[in-house]
Amino acid sequence: MTTITTHQRPRKSRCGHRLYGLSCQDYDRLIAHAKGACQICGTGPNQTGHGFLVVDHDDQVGQWAVRGLLCQDCNSALPMGSTPAWATDYLAKPWWKLELERLGASTDPAPEPPIGSTVATHGLNFRRDVDGWRHVAGFGSTARTWAELNRRYAPHQIQVLAVPQVDDVSDWPRPQRIAYVVAALRAGIRPMEVTRVSGWTYATVRKMARDAGIEPDERYRDRAERLKKAQAGEGPA
Repeated sequence: MTTITTHQRPRKSRCGHRLYGLSCQDYDRLIAHAKGACQICGTGPNQTGHGFLVVDHDDQVGQWAVRGLLCQDCNSALPMGSTPAWATDYLAKPWWKLELERLGASTDPAPEPPIGSTVATHGLNFRRDVDGWRHVAGFGSTARTWAELNRRYAPHQIQVLAVPQVDDVSDWPRPQRIAYVVAALRAGIRPMEVTRVSGWTYATVRKMARDAGIEPDERYRDRAERLKKAQAGEGPA
């Protein structure tokens, strides 16, 4: 059996794995994880009819949720929404879950940024208007919901670039208020400025930033790094 351990494709051909949000580096890691062969039956790419393995994803989670590499026969035989005995081991450890563990990321979407916000994902920018999220370049004018955006591109791959400038959100409903604070912090607005418009205390805003996995400012980041080194015995706290 012939297997591959690195990214190979015909010259000038499009990388099909990009359909699933995978960079070439991601695809190399996927190939290495699969040991270059179908993860169910062990068929190598050169033993398939078309000379390559196919990317299998969990459609119930999203386009980005890649489970692994399979031969066409195994991929076609997998039923939707159930786990056959012959695929139990494979489906128990999907690659996308291992990647999230490696990255320390979550599958839970962040609170939806307010109208006027811009987010980036996979080299594309989307801006939210009253109807939903639209590509800023104009192609594909159909608005998408926040859930659709997360399902297509993965929650951990969506970065907030900008939020609208507002003077006061203290009277907003609590869910929208939280969404604004988290989005503003992710967009790089200083915690003190976020505190001013949110109506919450600085300590509360910092806690929300930590809970959301955001470093609120350089001082906190430096302090966290010093504490980490002190715990490892590498220096003073």
